[in-house]
Amino acid sequence: MVLKDYHDELDQAVFDAYCWPASLTDDEILSRLVELNQLRAGEEENGRVLWLRPAYQHTKAPKVAKQAKMALETAPKAGKKPRKTAKPAAKTTPTPWPGAMLEQFRAVRAALLALGGEADAEAVAKAFARAPRARVVEVLETLAGQGFIRAADGGTFFIV
Repeated sequence: MVLKDYHDELDQAVFDAYCWPASLTDDEILSRLVELNQLRAGEEENGRVLWLRPAYQHTKAPKVAKQAKMALETAPKAGKKPRKTAKPAAKTTPTPWPGAMLEQFRAVRAALLALGGEADAEAVAKAFARAPRARVVEVLETLAGQGFIRAADGGTFFIV
């Protein structure tokens, strides 16, 4: 019986660490873990690796810039069809700012995840409609203080 209690406590601690409800099914847990794995794989492909021990984190590494496609208008040459240009990025609708504190923490972490796992407080705040920037900063700093995310010099926050 003691072993089961320890197992249940460990399960709850893991759910709390990921900010997940304890009522998730095995399939939902697996789906979320696969999503996190894909996020980490993408970060590693871009040269960003998060260490388990922050003292070993290499935060001064230069960021790898990606070449963006430019939408250029070109005049068609005689006898040739006009060249297609890149489409502008679709605008995203900001998410409503949650009223409940727990939902604010979950929403801020989810917004950071949606921003590629790395963003500053301003970018996270812009993901919400009418979010008080000071409250978003407070939530980010609290999540970082509790180890759910990491804060780097310059005000950038990272998903752990």
